[in-house]
Amino acid sequence: MNLEERNGYLDSLQRLGIKLELDRVSRFLDGLGRPAERFRALLVTGTNGKGSVSTYLSSALSHMGFRTGLYTSPHLVRVEERIKIDGAQIPEETLTSLVGFLKEKVDEAISKGVLPQPLTFFELLTVAAFLWFKEEKVDWAVLEIGLGGRLDATNVVNPEASVITTVALDHTQILGKTVAQIAREKAGIVKPGKPVIIGKLPPSARRVIEETCQERNAPLFGAFDPPRRLLRNGRAGWLYRSEGGDYLYRPSLLGVHQAYNAAIALKTLELLSLDPLNPERVCEKALLGLQEAKIEGRLEWARENMLLDGAHNPAGMATLVAYLKSKGLRNLSCLFGVSNDKRMITMARLLFPFCRRVVLTRSDVAKAQDPLELSNMLHQAGLRIPMEVELDPQKALARLRKGARPQETLLVTGSLYLVGNIKALLERE
Repeated sequence: MNLEERNGYLDSLQRLGIKLELDRVSRFLDGLGRPAERFRALLVTGTNGKGSVSTYLSSALSHMGFRTGLYTSPHLVRVEERIKIDGAQIPEETLTSLVGFLKEKVDEAISKGVLPQPLTFFELLTVAAFLWFKEEKVDWAVLEIGLGGRLDATNVVNPEASVITTVALDHTQILGKTVAQIAREKAGIVKPGKPVIIGKLPPSARRVIEETCQERNAPLFGAFDPPRRLLRNGRAGWLYRSEGGDYLYRPSLLGVHQAYNAAIALKTLELLSLDPLNPERVCEKALLGLQEAKIEGRLEWARENMLLDGAHNPAGMATLVAYLKSKGLRNLSCLFGVSNDKRMITMARLLFPFCRRVVLTRSDVAKAQDPLELSNMLHQAGLRIPMEVELDPQKALARLRKGARPQETLLVTGSLYLVGNIKALLERE
């Protein structure tokens, strides 16, 4: 299989959509010798923050000397971004070879009746990640849940610990209409007897997680129980007070919320007792990992005056707005595009007070909201900010720049897919 054939095959799988079911992936992995049993794993889910917490955990473990895999989604520009070891993406030729191998195995499994249909795009890449991590003999793999938790393909592993960062309304047509229903899906990653670490959760979500942990005899740890564990420490950054001691750190990623994400990672590392010299405490090398972690598309300054942020739900948009407030950023020119399954009016109401003009566009994925329809919805909702519509992201970026004032901040947000499209355009420049 060459690169063109690989991309064509992956595109065909993407058109199959999402199928949340563990049995199919589990049976397929049986035929491959259960590669996920060859390394220790951490599972991370949450409405927001799961990608950042996963990145912090991976960076910290690598800095501690462990060979560490990281599996995240979605990618921004290249599919190889999803699968990394010690911060390095899987080589293009390696992923191509794995996809070719797995296509043959999938076809064989279908012909033998082991699989009723092909694996989905996400399922196939999950299996590819497991195989590469096994072949490369990683010590740890940090796995970011793709959607929900209970039926996500990553949930076939038996992790050393499970992390639930936040719970809010998102993907309601799949995960449930209430916070409690969504929490029940995310609680599906709780494993019998294995520790569970949670961030700040709404009371209804926390009750669901607590009930699940009790049923499965899984010890539960709140990263912020009791309150005021996380404090600002002047110019030095943040102070996190935990059972193992006090930790001073300055997260590498921007925004106050990243101090909380890093604290969740710290609490998780502390519970894993990985330092043989002081098992109750997280070592300085791990703290260095928190301070050198990198993740693209989250409060990322791609140019001196261009801010990219993949906020794609109201909770994420509230976090972005908090950052804009903290930096005194107002009267922005904004490029805005959303997926059609999001609470776009709520997101716009949060963001648009900080913008003087908005260019509406769409990403190149099938579920992107049509910007003409979005414009009509926003006007009907009473949002009177100057809005322009440009269907093509490249032309929309040019229009955004053309109408900007000197030294004005340009913001691209509303969808990680849109951020990925813009990053690809910027790279070509």
